Amino acid sequence: MSTHQRIIEWEDPAIHAITAHEVSGLEHIQRICAGELPITPMAAHVNLRLISAEKGTVVGEFQPDHSHYNIMGTVHGGMLSTILDTIVGYASYTMLPAGMAQTSIDLTVKFMRPASSTQGLLTCIGEIEKSGRRVNFSQGRILNQDGNIIATATSSLLIFPRPALNKA
Repeated sequence: MSTHQRIIEWEDPAIHAITAHEVSGLEHIQRICAGELPITPMAAHVNLRLISAEKGTVVGEFQPDHSHYNIMGTVHGGMLSTILDTIVGYASYTMLPAGMAQTSIDLTVKFMRPASSTQGLLTCIGEIEKSGRRVNFSQGRILNQDGNIIATATSSLLIFPRPALNKA
């Protein structure tokens, strides 16, 4: 048996709290896609990279590795759920004006086929189904390189004013 190590690097997330008060969710995500802002720590932790964002839609790429595996030798469903929760949240966030925040109310995931590191980059797509004043409804999917669906999700996200920044 051999031991493996994965080093996770991320930048201070405080920049995101500041940016969220200054620009819309769409502009915030677009700045991450353009490399003007770092990816969030959670996205860095799970190997999720954002590719594009427009109002109501975010596309990313997930590179699974063996550290994401379960006992069956495939990517753990919890990892896929985390990726889906993140991408549908980003899609919802593109609908929000500056100063607003959100949190997941629910997440329903369906697994269609296994994922593994041998499949290469997986495409992750989050889209808004309906945007409301208090709740956004999003859907997401993870696709392999052949375009086959690995997993899907639906989510409801509660919208609320972002807490003021502590300027101490």
